[in-house]
Amino acid sequence: MKPIATVLLICLSIVLYGQMDRIYIKNGGLIKGHVYSEDITDTIQVVIEGLLLKLPLAIIEEIHPHPKNHHDFMQYRQLTYTKGWSTGIAGGTVFGKQNPDDATRVRPYVTISELYRHHPLVNLSLGTGIFAYRDFNVYPIFMEYYALMGKSRNAIMLYGSIGKGFANATQENENLEVNGGTYFTTGLGWHKRVGRNNLQVKFGYIAQRVEMIQELNDNNTLIQKRTLNRLALQLNYYFSY
Repeated sequence: MKPIATVLLICLSIVLYGQMDRIYIKNGGLIKGHVYSEDITDTIQVVIEGLLLKLPLAIIEEIHPHPKNHHDFMQYRQLTYTKGWSTGIAGGTVFGKQNPDDATRVRPYVTISELYRHHPLVNLSLGTGIFAYRDFNVYPIFMEYYALMGKSRNAIMLYGSIGKGFANATQENENLEVNGGTYFTTGLGWHKRVGRNNLQVKFGYIAQRVEMIQELNDNNTLIQKRTLNRLALQLNYYFSY
């Protein structure tokens, strides 16, 4: 029976050679193979080049199943990057100058978004928020994308978003009318899994198009079309379900 089982495992490994799962070990190692069994609670069995290897769960940091391998990893959910939805709440600050001669100002903002986690490299969300600039507020509606470079428990991330910002002047600026425009962000960050939830720290660039219309007197109106270029630091927490 053992020779027959060995032959079957070799054939299985050949067929699945291009569909290998990735298993990250806590000491920094990486094992590529095919998860053969998920029935044992304290170990996981992996086929590697025709050999069956039993790995204790205690040494495993994370499992990345290949998208074409339809495993049911529910009992290892804490070790895998599972598809699903998350709600993200973020707060941050933008750094920049309102006018060229002004000093650099720090202004707050908050956002909320709904994220779908499809793959470490494919995560899409739809969100909105409020940016409190000195003379007006901007309310962007945006779609954001981010990709994790490596393990999803602790990883460097790339992100970017695009959308449209809607704006209005603050009550102190009665003679100012503000129209929004294209909203764009890009940057780098650090991603950390906290149980099933996720914590992210982001640093990047934000560009917001605005049109400012100001009544100088009864006969004169000043119209300025500008792109607000800002650096941004953001803390984001995703609640997964």
